[in-house]
Amino acid sequence: MFEKIKTITDEREFKEIFYKFFIDHDAFLNLKDGKIKVKFFGYTGGQVAFRISQMKNVPEECLIIAKMNNSMIYAYLRFVEKQEDSVFIFAPTKFQFITSSRGEERSSLDESDGKRLVFVTNIISDFIIENTLVQRIKKIDRIREQVSDEIENAFDYIRVYLRNEGTGDPRMKYFLSEKTPIFISDISKKKTGSDDAFLKFYLDNIYSRDHQLQKRKEIISEISVPFLYQTKMPYGYLQVNGKIPFGKETLSSVKKFSVYVDEQFRESEIFSKSSDKFIVNSLSKGGFGIVFKERKFIRYFKKDSMVYLDMILPGNKKASILVEVKHISVLTNKTITVGFEIREIDALGELNYDEFVLSLQD
Repeated sequence: MFEKIKTITDEREFKEIFYKFFIDHDAFLNLKDGKIKVKFFGYTGGQVAFRISQMKNVPEECLIIAKMNNSMIYAYLRFVEKQEDSVFIFAPTKFQFITSSRGEERSSLDESDGKRLVFVTNIISDFIIENTLVQRIKKIDRIREQVSDEIENAFDYIRVYLRNEGTGDPRMKYFLSEKTPIFISDISKKKTGSDDAFLKFYLDNIYSRDHQLQKRKEIISEISVPFLYQTKMPYGYLQVNGKIPFGKETLSSVKKFSVYVDEQFRESEIFSKSSDKFIVNSLSKGGFGIVFKERKFIRYFKKDSMVYLDMILPGNKKASILVEVKHISVLTNKTITVGFEIREIDALGELNYDEFVLSLQD
């Protein structure tokens, strides 16, 4: 049941809303026959840009939705124009925030029913990744040296940044919400369409906070590519800059090299997943819960932390999932429950997961 509905029509608040709720969360264009994922590209001059790769045209009046905790944020938009590279420009008219006590009901699982036994394993949390990076600094330094030796003469500025160095870093903050590489061909060149929107975002939120680059005015280009644990959880990035414009072929080369660096982390066994298994006691389309009794296992979880794990479903089917910890509760019988919201899931795993959730409703 809804607890609160708030409507905002003051244009002075629009920019803050977009950058607070739409850049760090999944956003979807609401259509009659379903929803399409969109990407927020920037807000300027009273207009907002979204990339909508699956659409050639959009309605005159559009509704784009984002979610944060128990709140749904509805952006009411009027279509202005379509620009190159599937970028659509809109004029926002209002926002509605709708807060509910519970987004959906979860189906309970009976542990005694072996046919429906579900568990999660191979767990690693974002804060554990940070701690591991600190603990294995010698191995990491060798990887850094290898990176430097291989590409030091190819670029004017090279940096390998890891998330244990702080999430306040503007690029790391960007990659924690977006996995798309940063590609700035020429910082001094006027752009159009989506490039212009992203360049403005880069200048306002990244370049303006990078004092090293600001001191070196001859630097005009940048490519930064994230390192992703199991392709889902960002743990750092490779940054290169140049005194000459970068082309798409350079972007492709840096992407390939970042994959190579990520392989060095795996081969060096920097990260260790937990082989402990936890029983899943409830599921829904958007999330699930686990239960255990030994307090030592709480160390894997913190509220609002991101966790990668593998879910093993009946029939030995698997889903690799990135989740956010929404709550940790200790019941009267000292049983501990942890609730997760699904943030990302592999394609085959999503089919397996959805199929099982539907089977619980039979």
